[in-house]
Amino acid sequence: MATTVQGRRGWVRAYTSVDVDSCRPSANDRDDAGGRGGYVRGHHLCSGYVVMESTTKPGFLHVRLAMQCTFHAKDAASIKALAAKCQHLAALDLRLRSCRL
Repeated sequence: MATTVQGRRGWVRAYTSVDVDSCRPSANDRDDAGGRGGYVRGHHLCSGYVVMESTTKPGFLHVRLAMQCTFHAKDAASIKALAAKCQHLAALDLRLRSCRL
């Protein structure tokens, strides 16, 4: 979704989890991924990216990632998921920089 706030352009990419029959949560998600091929299903309650044009630096963007989620995994898996999000932000930064004229 694109919008304008106080004369600045902004974009939002918001997402939430949907239930999929082939990946059903179990009563003991935290300890066992039983019956789901070893997958532990996390849940995004309300997550997404907010991108706004900078007010102080013309041609610059401010990118924010908001995540409200439960990983339903052991701590190491949760940290790995967060690290993947950080890598995605770094890749997005690199891509935006490479597209500058």
